[in-house]
Amino acid sequence: MANIPLQLCVEVLLYLAGINGPFPDVVYEVNSSLNDTTIPDYVDCIFKRFDTLYKNGARYFVLMNTAPLELSPLYGLPGKGGLAASHYWPDKPANITEVSYKMKEYTQLVNDIYAYRTPYEFFMSDVYYNPAPYLSSPANVTGQYYLCDVATGSQCTSSNTTLDHFFWYDELHPSEQVDKAIAKEFINVVKGTSNARHPKH
Repeated sequence: MANIPLQLCVEVLLYLAGINGPFPDVVYEVNSSLNDTTIPDYVDCIFKRFDTLYKNGARYFVLMNTAPLELSPLYGLPGKGGLAASHYWPDKPANITEVSYKMKEYTQLVNDIYAYRTPYEFFMSDVYYNPAPYLSSPANVTGQYYLCDVATGSQCTSSNTTLDHFFWYDELHPSEQVDKAIAKEFINVVKGTSNARHPKH
């Protein structure tokens, strides 16, 4: 079967940019002053990608800003599901409270830089603090469904509770239920019917 390129009309195509994937790496680089990296460098990188898409004909964009990663088990506070170490970050600093507050600070800074955006972090926070409409009861917003050992990341176990109860799939990634809620809200944003708003606007 041959690969047939999609015939898309770029004049009406909507481009979605989700920026969460590289953000933890950016925080590490900024925090360690690696290559003199700063938060504005990260923001500039995102907009350079938009410039490239625009030069190639793209005209409609939605930027899904950074999720509230300080709520995740990987970056969470002690007593709120925060892990001392993870297979994603086996040599995590001992002061996990400082790590959590630093992630919150950087996340809020980046999201405040984007003046016009989909209020992704506020919607995810709403799901986290008001899970009943989104997750099966009893909802679990601090634990994770899938957990791997810190040393190798290869010995993994799943919860006996089904995934639809969990906000977090693992210590960093939201569950399928949260992704479904985000997708539904994204469609509302595109239609202009979303009630999600940044509290400052």
